Amino acid sequence: MLSTRLKWFLLLSIVIAFTCNAVAQNATVKVRVEPRQAYIFTDGNAWGSGHRTVELAPGHHTIAVYNYGYRPQVREVDLAPGRNQELSFTLEKAGDAVSGPFGVIQIEGAPHVAVLLNGKQPEYFVGHGDEFNNHIGWKQQLLVPAGAHNVTLLYGDKPVWAGKLDVPANKRVIVDAVYFDPPKIVVKDWPEGAAMHSVPRFTAGTASTTVAVAPVTGSFAVAPKQINCSDPAKLAWTTTDALHTSISSDSANFPELPPAGEREVSPRQTTAYHFNTSGPGGVIETSDTLQVNPVVQGSLTSTPEARYLRVGDTVLQQDTATLTWSTTNADKVVLEPIGTVKTGGTETVKLVPEKDAFGPVDETKSYRMVASNVCGGSETKQATVHLTGLIEPMISSVFFPTAYPTGKHPDKGLLVSQQEQLKRIATVFKAYSKSVPDAKLAIAGLADHRGTKADNWRLSERRVAIVKNFLVAQGIAPELITGDPRGEQAPLDQAAVEQLEAKNPQQPPASRVCAPRPNWLAYNRRADIAIQPVAMESARFYPHQANDSQLLYEQNRVTQTKINEASQPSIVVAAGN
Repeated sequence: MLSTRLKWFLLLSIVIAFTCNAVAQNATVKVRVEPRQAYIFTDGNAWGSGHRTVELAPGHHTIAVYNYGYRPQVREVDLAPGRNQELSFTLEKAGDAVSGPFGVIQIEGAPHVAVLLNGKQPEYFVGHGDEFNNHIGWKQQLLVPAGAHNVTLLYGDKPVWAGKLDVPANKRVIVDAVYFDPPKIVVKDWPEGAAMHSVPRFTAGTASTTVAVAPVTGSFAVAPKQINCSDPAKLAWTTTDALHTSISSDSANFPELPPAGEREVSPRQTTAYHFNTSGPGGVIETSDTLQVNPVVQGSLTSTPEARYLRVGDTVLQQDTATLTWSTTNADKVVLEPIGTVKTGGTETVKLVPEKDAFGPVDETKSYRMVASNVCGGSETKQATVHLTGLIEPMISSVFFPTAYPTGKHPDKGLLVSQQEQLKRIATVFKAYSKSVPDAKLAIAGLADHRGTKADNWRLSERRVAIVKNFLVAQGIAPELITGDPRGEQAPLDQAAVEQLEAKNPQQPPASRVCAPRPNWLAYNRRADIAIQPVAMESARFYPHQANDSQLLYEQNRVTQTKINEASQPSIVVAAGN
């Protein structure tokens, strides 16, 4: 009784023959091959050995010719309906003789099948069934390296049989996969194999063929075996007689590699790399593991103490802190609150207190370093700086009512709100002079343009004098104060006044907004104070929100009684001023 495989094989042959005769206007092409035992594949399908007329649907096709021990030829062709120009393939020999030990695979009952060894693509072709089916008289034999081999018998695009054979050295394994289901496999002694030491890859004579398949060799290694995160390592391999080589892992895949070479990798975790290389002579699979160290180490130090002193918008003292850090095995370092920095280095930072209000500064500035790498490792370090100091409000110029102080009452005209300004200036100056031995105060007295130049000059002298006396009364040595009466010289023009008003933290009442001339006059009735040598000058903002602001603002001279009421306590002018 015919086996199921034999019935299928015969039916497939009939269907193929019927189809080839029935399809009208197919494309035909004569294919000639050398050596004549070479096998033809069309579009990856096994067609047959020797010179043949190939019949295909018109269009684009791939025609390949293989014979073990020769370099294959693969051509892309476009076939027109009907007969096409003949194609000729002449293969060149390739590869040296092959050494044993060998075993023999004998194929029975399938003379036309393509025999593929250790792969299912046409390039794994080692011969056809008619070359390996006789061990009587003329030898037709497939010599393979001793060991396990995956065998595929292909006809058309369907495998007649595929399976794994264990071929011992000096044994003959006979496979009959067509007439028997399951296949009949018989192992016999092959004593002549022991005498075979070096055999050509392909020899053929009259009714005899010997194919000796070279064993596949391959080596694979990872170097170095251990790396830090983001460091590179190399995968190195060599092969002989391999058709396809690949390396795979969870993080990187190299599906098609040359027979020998290197690849650089930098995995983010410990990774096993799996090496696979195959050819007709066997399959080699091996693995090597690359250990990845994710541990990050780091240090962070800083200057322990620093000072800060600010008056208004002028910083009189601002110490810096030096941060020093180092890391190992990190590819990213964030130094908070600075941002991303190099993996090691120093950074000088200016220290600014969090508070902005008047008063002493006593804060701890914290810096946090987070070092990390893409492998998941991290390290956190912290350093602190103790910041002490003082923030004082801005010092402002002193403003005067129209025509005050008068010649008759040179000790009157410094209103209470302006006395408070001078007290703050005295406090700032005394603190500043403790660290700056040559510190001085400079007073510039000014008057608006009304009146004669001589009168305005004397008026500005009285304004310098009353301010100096008040500062001396606050404990500042007279020799540290200089005076510069300027009269109506270098007044602020209206454009400058408008700019000051736009920035003035004390916004004027609505009645003054549309009064440029009174504003201009009021701004020029003042004394400016400067702290030297830092060259910090008093802000020339008019005190619109002061309780006595209206007396300062009046264009006409107000009564002495009102001035006396707004000037308590009175200031006595020192002799000689």
